[in-house]
Amino acid sequence: MNSAKIQDKYYLINQLKYCCVPAVLQMIFKRHKINHILDQKSIAYELGLVIPEYLKDEFPEARIGKEPSELGVFPGNKETSLNLLFEKCNLPFREEFIFLNELCPNGINDFLLKNLTSDIDIIAGVSYGVLTNDTGKIETMHVVLIEYLWNDKVQLVVPHEEKSYRLIVSLKALINSIKYAKDGFWRIIRVRNE
Repeated sequence: MNSAKIQDKYYLINQLKYCCVPAVLQMIFKRHKINHILDQKSIAYELGLVIPEYLKDEFPEARIGKEPSELGVFPGNKETSLNLLFEKCNLPFREEFIFLNELCPNGINDFLLKNLTSDIDIIAGVSYGVLTNDTGKIETMHVVLIEYLWNDKVQLVVPHEEKSYRLIVSLKALINSIKYAKDGFWRIIRVRNE
């Protein structure tokens, strides 16, 4: 069998501005029935949220940045990592990050299939514009949850401010959007039951 049939395993949660990572984490926590789900702002602060000046009233504890590349959360930094968040908040997960270029091109399907069938949550860092063919948002870096894989198609959960949604794209489109973002996959592994 060459697919992992896992449909609609995530409850859609809308994201706050610059909080795509906190939103997908909330979706993962909800799927795993974690009772003490943190709010997006708390998660964002733990992950080093940087915002533009105009949002300082909405996010009073965030740092202010000016350049688009400075904005958002930074789960890849040692001092604001997902594993640090999980440990600090006593959440039963650990994270492993794999850059796309660490996987052989023909092994990406197998990597995704193996993880999805092992009940591991997978977040991918993407260029939103490349993924959705929106040329005005090519430089918008975003994350998506990989929910379902079959043949050369993937069903993604895309966090969004107005309404998070599911999107089916080719595996090639997903890979191209990850390549453009120079990003990869976060494996979120449940390490214990509550």
